[in-house]
Amino acid sequence: MEHNLEHIEQYLTGDLSKEEKAAFENQMKVDQQLAEEVELIRNMTGGIRLYGHKKLKSELDIIHKKVITPKEKGRFRLLNSKWIFGVAASLAVLLVAYVAWQSKISPTAEQLYAEYHQAYDWTISKRGNTDEQLMKIHQLYQGRNYEAFLQQTEQLQLDISKDPPLALAMGQAYGAIGQTDQARNYFKMAEANALFSEEALWYQALSYLKTGSISEAVNTLEVIKEQSSTSFAKKADQLLRELGKIKH
Repeated sequence: MEHNLEHIEQYLTGDLSKEEKAAFENQMKVDQQLAEEVELIRNMTGGIRLYGHKKLKSELDIIHKKVITPKEKGRFRLLNSKWIFGVAASLAVLLVAYVAWQSKISPTAEQLYAEYHQAYDWTISKRGNTDEQLMKIHQLYQGRNYEAFLQQTEQLQLDISKDPPLALAMGQAYGAIGQTDQARNYFKMAEANALFSEEALWYQALSYLKTGSISEAVNTLEVIKEQSSTSFAKKADQLLRELGKIKH
């Protein structure tokens, strides 16, 4: 099954039916190149709303330098076809997104998720007698090999309830492979620890946003906003303002 740029845009803007969306996501699971192209376009589209016109120019400059690189005697060479497609698609979506941004078109849940979501940065101490198995699963996580990470972590039978950072990493991994219910279970596990509660709630809110559950996302963000004046509370307030533009 082939998917053109228009089909990818329809997926990212939430214009596909439930059946079409499910089929598209199943295709991404078996087609790594398609998944990478969607991720590239998702990130670029989110970037345009986040940074605006000045950032757009700098992003285009960076892309230009990557696509056409200097060679001896003033000649140039193009990168491989995968990059060419990715860049062409990104440029097209950037231009569409920029027009939307200029026109103040209400964002979709998919667009807001792309804008606000960043993968959880799970770090572990590499000093002392760090468990070799823990190091191994950490490498899998850092390499975004989420399925292998989840499989091997589950086999270790760790008490994840006592390790909030690992619980957040598990939630991130399950969310990345489309198992959002399982992801939320781990985010809620991390929420039980006061030091990680706001971060865990933030990722819960984003998981609701990813699946289009706007009301649940709003309720969770309201909890974060009311708790304190931390960076998460500020981000929650900003995202709530954006969500107010969406009819739900």
